[in-house]
Amino acid sequence: MKPITKAARPGTLGVVLLAALAAVAPAAKKRPQTAPAAKTEASPPATTPEIAARVEGLVTELRHPARRPQARAALKEVGPAATPILLRHADDPDYQLRWEIANAQGDLRDPRAIPQLVEYVLADDNPHVRWRSLWALREYPDHEEAVARLFDALEAENPTRRWNGAVGLSMFENPACLPILHEGLAQEDDWRSWEAINALSRVHDDESLARIEAALPGARPRFRREAAVTLGLIEDGEPEKLLLKLLNDEDPQVRWRAAMSLRRLRVPSTLEALKRRRLVESDPFVIEHLAEAISELNRRP
Repeated sequence: MKPITKAARPGTLGVVLLAALAAVAPAAKKRPQTAPAAKTEASPPATTPEIAARVEGLVTELRHPARRPQARAALKEVGPAATPILLRHADDPDYQLRWEIANAQGDLRDPRAIPQLVEYVLADDNPHVRWRSLWALREYPDHEEAVARLFDALEAENPTRRWNGAVGLSMFENPACLPILHEGLAQEDDWRSWEAINALSRVHDDESLARIEAALPGARPRFRREAAVTLGLIEDGEPEKLLLKLLNDEDPQVRWRAAMSLRRLRVPSTLEALKRRRLVESDPFVIEHLAEAISELNRRP
């Protein structure tokens, strides 16, 4: 199967999803057998007692919604010297604080935090923490360690770690995750099936379209909505055929996403179907997206 990778997009649901997914991770399932060239690592900044006391105070501030913005800014000013103190609180029962610890590393990018961020991705019981940790890992200039740790999780005995490892690898467009993601499309768990269809917008192969098509009949609304977006990011094969079916879905939130994706793909043969849908459509938001898609296709030679 030929892997196909696409640039990531902002998520469309109410979780804290990712931004700036631009770099491409290694595209082979087997990791290199030769050792990478040695890297010159700078010494980590010292965490003095004064810095430690300040960061402990900022952790307390992060627990108060009104004070969080100022505390976040102050942590950025402290820099990587804050990392050891933040990691002391990595297992805090308050998911918001764990989210803030992951969020801080999107700015600090301290390599010492990578193992904890990956552990959040693999095992945290809160999706906001997991996805924010992935965002933070993508902000690092070097993805090698994170990708290696996520890759190793594909062999874990724990099915949750395997699944979260596959979703994590999709953020780095690594096709090693595809077998697990394809199986996930048919999961009964609504959240995991959504994660699977979302992940296939970033990395897919010549089997992915058929897998998505097989999962669509009887799929729940959230899955169909995300499928309408994902299909617009798959340019190989004929995703427009599935999108034309979704264009007549009973859910208007599926229909406007399908129209948006058809506009993006700009396949001339879809123009007449878009016009027919426009004649019978009653939802104003869907009508708006249909009009934009029709206009885009009319501009094509």
